[in-house]
Amino acid sequence: MKLFLFILLFAVQSFAQSQSSSRRPSSALQTSPKYSAPIAFKTYTTKLKNPKDRSFQLGAKVDSYSYEEPGVMKEDGQFTGLAAKYTSQKIRYNSHIEGEGSLLKGKVNYKGSLQDGAGNTVPFSATESQEIRELRGLWIFESEISKTRLVSPFVGLGYRNLVDPREHSFDYRREITYWTMPVGARVNLFNKPRHSSDITGTYDYLLEGNVKTKLSDLDARASDLNQFQQGGYGLRVSWDNRFMFQDTPAFASLYYQTWDMEQTRTAQSELFGTTGTFKEPANKTRVLGFTAGMLF
Repeated sequence: MKLFLFILLFAVQSFAQSQSSSRRPSSALQTSPKYSAPIAFKTYTTKLKNPKDRSFQLGAKVDSYSYEEPGVMKEDGQFTGLAAKYTSQKIRYNSHIEGEGSLLKGKVNYKGSLQDGAGNTVPFSATESQEIRELRGLWIFESEISKTRLVSPFVGLGYRNLVDPREHSFDYRREITYWTMPVGARVNLFNKPRHSSDITGTYDYLLEGNVKTKLSDLDARASDLNQFQQGGYGLRVSWDNRFMFQDTPAFASLYYQTWDMEQTRTAQSELFGTTGTFKEPANKTRVLGFTAGMLF
């Protein structure tokens, strides 16, 4: 609820800023030093000018998170942490490079089941800590679709790593890693002296994924598993804003992200004296997030 209240307050403030700037005469916008470059959103300008300086942004990030293996288990919780992004100057082909990363920590509520020694299924729930690390590099091409609007297709390389540590006697360590190729486009909605806004859509094609499972945490005789993902993809849409917060350049983004993964390849291991076949089931991840901070 706190996340959605914060988002609502941000939207109201953004609307008020855009309305106030639209009522100012054009001469005031040209002469007031508060509105002059390089503060006015260097990377995306209506005339496709090169950014005058390299751009860096640093802020806080909050994710509302849900992970589900249908018919098997479900986790939901909240993650918080830091996010950073670097935007280069324009290079060849009317393009530039962006690099971004984040580190999040949080707690999730696990709801699933356990098997007892007789093979009976017993409902089980617990609270667990997890970490998520994400890195992404994009090559972005700028193209003018009108005198006041840009569309910027991009392609890149992405990395996502989730670490699930062991926290109780029935638990085991698990690490999930995705290497992806993000492909998408960013459309500029408007550029005003104190507020610029974009919509970005991304499809993440899974290049390689693997799940490392430490069965030895449950049984010292068991072999640990390293299973490869057979297929999957991610989708992401974000509303990205750069604006003046009083006299400070700032940014804020609201986004929704999904991951849909197929089951992993099977692997064999001995567990509690019995050799069995193991797989990571098909799974779905849903994330609603918000990030905000300062531009440098």
